[in-house]
Amino acid sequence: MTSTSGIATSSSGTVYLVGSSSGLDTSALVEAAVATKMLPADDLEVKITENEAEIAAYQEMQNLLSAISDSLYPMTNPTGLLGDEENVFYQNEAYLSSSDVSTPSSLVGVSVDSSAPQGVYELEVQQLATTHKVASSEQSDSEVALGLTGAFELSSASGTSSQISVTSDMTLADLADAINDSTETSRVSATLLQVSEGTYQLVLAGEDTNQPMTMSSVSGDDVLVSLGVLDGGGAYVQELQEAQSAILIYDGLTITRDENSIDNLIDGVTIDLYSAEPGSTVSLEIGSDLASVKDQIIAFVDAYNAYREFAITQQETTTAGGASDEAVLFSDSLLRNTNMALFDGLNLTLDNSEFFDSLDDIGITFNKDNTLDLDETVLDEALLDDVDSVQSLFEFGMTSSSEKLLLLDSEPEHGGLSFNLEVTTDGTSGGITGVTLDGANGLFTYDGSRLLGVEGTIYEGLSLAYSGSEASASISVSFQQGIADTLYKDISSYDEVVSTTIDAISDENEDYAEEITEIERRAADYEENLIDQYAAMEAQIAASNAMLAQIKAVLGVSDD
Repeated sequence: MTSTSGIATSSSGTVYLVGSSSGLDTSALVEAAVATKMLPADDLEVKITENEAEIAAYQEMQNLLSAISDSLYPMTNPTGLLGDEENVFYQNEAYLSSSDVSTPSSLVGVSVDSSAPQGVYELEVQQLATTHKVASSEQSDSEVALGLTGAFELSSASGTSSQISVTSDMTLADLADAINDSTETSRVSATLLQVSEGTYQLVLAGEDTNQPMTMSSVSGDDVLVSLGVLDGGGAYVQELQEAQSAILIYDGLTITRDENSIDNLIDGVTIDLYSAEPGSTVSLEIGSDLASVKDQIIAFVDAYNAYREFAITQQETTTAGGASDEAVLFSDSLLRNTNMALFDGLNLTLDNSEFFDSLDDIGITFNKDNTLDLDETVLDEALLDDVDSVQSLFEFGMTSSSEKLLLLDSEPEHGGLSFNLEVTTDGTSGGITGVTLDGANGLFTYDGSRLLGVEGTIYEGLSLAYSGSEASASISVSFQQGIADTLYKDISSYDEVVSTTIDAISDENEDYAEEITEIERRAADYEENLIDQYAAMEAQIAASNAMLAQIKAVLGVSDD
């Protein structure tokens, strides 16, 4: 804003006053007055900056908690359709050993998934599956026209017969190309080999193991006889390799397959045959993938320690005893409560005399600063000696007298519960028509095949599925709470609180920003009013000075 009198000018919120008649620094006066009006906005800016630092700290806290959750989840006994695939304790590994061969993996390779039955199996590779291969007689040149005209058919047992037409100008290389052009249909391929200087042979091979080739002349010159692939009676002149099946002795049973990769012998197991060595036995043990379990436990310890380092930083003080600059969440109740929940969960002792009942049993202990220390030697021994006990220590488990009752969801407080369910169905589709718990009604609702704990009871949050179709069934059920499951669900609840807190602080900052905008608007109006007032004052003083000068001139009064 620029005053019309030329006495005051305001540009971009800054006041400039010119032509002062009063001798006052009106620019400084206006700026000081406006700055006073802006003091509440300055205070709000400080609060916004402090809130932004707090939000950043909470977000870091949330990310670190999420990392702990991610490390715990595979050890909680995840439920649902993918539960077994996500459960690290259900991940299998194949272990090969042999007293007959130094490197059993040179004979067989085995891959397994979570559905593979754990156990020990004996394998003996007696024969590999092979493709059918035949060769032509030696030819002196691969680029000279063969001078043959005719057609022949060829195919593998896994393909469809293809007719190859030969013209007099075709070379041996051209013939190989023509055969390969039909490989997708015939499942036969051709390879042109230079076996010595000036000597070539055509090799025909089936694409699939244990699938013999057939070939015969159709018309014209008998090309295959002329090239020495077949004799006059239709037999192969040089049969390099017969088509044969794979033969594997599995626990004393003879197993034959067309291919060297066998994925339908044991559920969830693929056995690849690499070399045949009759009489040499390989022992295949399918067991828990202990390396993955160990890696998961290490990931959990590392994730918790990263969070703990953050928590320690938030507790740091200066030499004067106040909070350090990095301790944004110093004395924060949410951080303190989260720390206590984690500490309690890590110190949980299970009532389980048959298995490990604390983290200390598997080599996880606390340091002085409450970070975790892992003795890998103790952990290795625990995994090798009793991986089931390690699993029980971490995960939420359900024991049921019926394989048809499945756990879908649960809460930490369900650990330790045991009861007897009486389930009735319609006897056909398996739809549940009634359920009692230890003879009492009203503790579970049901819908189709699902059973849900009633809200307000200790069974709230418990979700089961029953797939049986019997008219009635009595099922004994018990639950065991694990450390990983407890911590995972505790962290989930605190994560929600952190998210809510971040949202509340963000909303507060938005309110502060709106207040600042209003204060700035009022200050701008106040600034313009002051400029107008000072401009009017300067104009009046200027007019008075001019009149005084005229009077002095009339009276002949000198300024001296």
